[in-house]
Parts: sequence; C-alpha cells; structure tokens
Amino acid sequence: MIANGINWAWQNGADILSNSYGGGGSYSSTIANAITNAVYYGRNGKGSMVLFASGNDNGSVSFPASVTNAIAVG
Repeated sequence: MIANGINWAWQNGADILSNSYGGGGSYSSTIANAITNAVYYGRNGKGSMVLFASGNDNGSVSFPASVTNAIAVG
C-alpha cells in the first residue's frame, strides 16, 4: 500500500511527498524502488522530493526514511 501511494502521488503530479509515518518495518525493495522512481521521474523527469519521518524513539533513522533517496525529517 505504501509503494502504491508513492507511485500514485508522483505519477499524478505531486511535487513533494511528505510522509509523516516512520518505522515502516523491515526493508522493502518495492517501497525503496517507488521512492527512487519518485525522486528521478516525478515532475515530468525533474524529480519529486520525498520526505519521511525519521522515527520517534531518539534512535537510528528507521525505514523508509533510511532509503538513500529519501529525506529523513526528525
């Protein structure tokens, strides 16, 4: 569902994808690929900005905020 939402957003003109949830569980290549596609192909090839909450437990940055192409917000 997360990947579908990300894909829908960038494919339908979203400039910025602000995701206020963190700790999406273990790594998912489907979600990571959706983030990468948004960053590279959103805004008609200019790229969309993808932000995720970094987590709320004062620990390490959690997935999906830890994906290289995402911007982690704490």
